[in-house]
Amino acid sequence: MPPDDIVSLYSNGRCMWLALALHERYGWQIRAQIEHDLPEHGGDYVAHAYCVLPDGREADILGIQDSVDVFSTDEVRDFTPEGLLAFIKADPSSTKAMQEMADAHAVVDRYLADHFVEPRPR
Repeated sequence: MPPDDIVSLYSNGRCMWLALALHERYGWQIRAQIEHDLPEHGGDYVAHAYCVLPDGREADILGIQDSVDVFSTDEVRDFTPEGLLAFIKADPSSTKAMQEMADAHAVVDRYLADHFVEPRPR
């Protein structure tokens, strides 16, 4: 289990980068809960992003679960990586985006990868 500061960071604000990293690593479907807000408050935003495994289980910073916690009853929808990056208005070639992805991959390597490797059938 990742330390509390990493869980907090990738539960609140950087979950979309972790979902993108998990998609790149494992090919899992990206899903995000979209919180609807008034335009004067910035408009719609990603409340939580995570991945869905082929068997229907879900994965985020807390690992693989039957169902991740979402933060409201607002819309949940699937995204392509390009669609999620466009939604959050991130340029994938920017230094910031590349650093966010590198950091998210490091989190997967350090805290999650061993838990995501499932035994192959014999």
